[in-house]
Amino acid sequence: MEILTRKEVSAVLRMSPQALSNHVSRRNWSAVPCPIKIGGRNKWLREDVFDFLLEKQNESREKLARVRGRPRKRQ
Repeated sequence: MEILTRKEVSAVLRMSPQALSNHVSRRNWSAVPCPIKIGGRNKWLREDVFDFLLEKQNESREKLARVRGRPRKRQ
């Protein structure tokens, strides 16, 4: 079990550390994985971060599969 810091998680998610902190403070769990508190600081489990990314990838693939193109003209 590997524990990641804010800087490491922000690099994996490709966002700034400040943006990650903003999402966490707003409890926007659809944008970032939920952290755990260790010593009063937010930390993330490596498995949770990569599970979060896989979940987001699957959601985007489902959305792409549903897109059928331009709607047809009604008569």
